Amino acid sequence: MAQSSEFETVKREATRGVAWAGAESVLRQLIQITAQLLLARLLAPADFGVLGMALVFPGVAQLLADFGIGSAIVQKQQPDPLTLSSSFWANLAVSSLLALLMVASAPLVGRFYASEAVVPVVQALSLSLLLGGLRTLPRALLYKDLQFGVLARIGIVSSLVGTCVAITMAATGFGLWSLVAQPLAGNITETIMLWLANRWRPQWAFNWASMRDVAHFSYGVLGTNLLNYASRNADNLLIGKVLGSNLLGYYALAYQIMLYPLSQVAGVIVKVMFPALSRLQNEPEQVRSAFLAGVSMIAFVT
Repeated sequence: MAQSSEFETVKREATRGVAWAGAESVLRQLIQITAQLLLARLLAPADFGVLGMALVFPGVAQLLADFGIGSAIVQKQQPDPLTLSSSFWANLAVSSLLALLMVASAPLVGRFYASEAVVPVVQALSLSLLLGGLRTLPRALLYKDLQFGVLARIGIVSSLVGTCVAITMAATGFGLWSLVAQPLAGNITETIMLWLANRWRPQWAFNWASMRDVAHFSYGVLGTNLLNYASRNADNLLIGKVLGSNLLGYYALAYQIMLYPLSQVAGVIVKVMFPALSRLQNEPEQVRSAFLAGVSMIAFVT
């Protein structure tokens, strides 16, 4: 009876979560597509190409910085305070180290592409790595508690802030830097809002033993994420290297606009399914039922 009650509770929360995540997805798609169309009128294709080249390497570094620890916290049932604090400090330390390495290696990226314009962009985007280390745990805890309404509001506001900053800068002549400012402004806003929405605060404590289970799960997530990222970004790497920033700009913009509705359909449901199924991991039959329902919904919509 208790198990059935838990399943019904998770089902209700997951249904609300899909509604919130769906609303967030639609609004963010509208914001992003509108922003891309306006920025395409204000900026040169080469600006989008330089950003596309620069984003490949910080994107890999961001996956390494997170190393699946957010997903591991969502999946782990009732993590103790020491595990949470240790995970936070480990994540922040790795993110900070990778941000410094990204700044130092930016000239090599510029040499790879034979483009000096890429160097300062990669260095500026390294700030996103540090911000990622600050927000991974607060965001994971909100996901774990199925707080999709809070997460949706944070996502929409941060997307709006980034878009407004980018369009204002583009209209006032900042060129390429308006595209760099868009993710940075959005990330800063998201980080601040996540900490304000979350009552959890890390302790000044760290313990390797407490992270053993977290690390065991996170390594598998990291491997999967790296393979997915490679399959999604190898084209940008090759086009930027062989054909240059101008043609990559056309390709990157078209690919982004095409991908919004395609990825968000499945993304909305998967975003809710993972924490919901994690809550039910000790009830295999309920997990099977919920998983099949989610997959059926994705298949039907797509």
